[in-house]
Amino acid sequence: MATAFCQDTEQYTVVGRVVKAHGVNGGVKIRPYHPYGNHFAAADRLILAGDKGRRTTPLAITHKHGISGNTMVVHLESIDSRAEAELTIGMDVLISVENPAPSPESPASDTWRGQTVSLGNGTVLGIAAGLLDNGASGLLVVDTGEAELLIPACPPIIRRQGNGVIVVEPPPGLLEINR
Repeated sequence: MATAFCQDTEQYTVVGRVVKAHGVNGGVKIRPYHPYGNHFAAADRLILAGDKGRRTTPLAITHKHGISGNTMVVHLESIDSRAEAELTIGMDVLISVENPAPSPESPASDTWRGQTVSLGNGTVLGIAAGLLDNGASGLLVVDTGEAELLIPACPPIIRRQGNGVIVVEPPPGLLEINR
């Protein structure tokens, strides 16, 4: 898969893929390649690129829904029906490289490295060593001093971050299986 395209004089980068049509009014579900989809926060338009060089002109984003699980719903100009949305399934989603990078609160940001990772009850798990991208989601790497824990970096598990602490609430058994 290409990671960058040129449309006229503006540069675009691949940030996700359309995985499904959503609703009857032309919404599309996008699986961002970056956890939390932060690249979409500042984007006001995008390009859809398919196989064999097929791609759209820049499309205005008319409405965005927050991420649910590992997808987000976006409504685009000129895609007004489910049938039109279904034609976009499998297409890459590109945004302008002029859009800001993910925010400092993003788990992909180096600002998370070195922060204390703890459970909601205050139990310290270790220190954030970085973020791995496994293709489906980001994994927060936590150095316990004896081993590394891999914790999915998604909103249901990453509860909050601030003051040098990342609070996580993993489901039962996750910490044991990811050692």
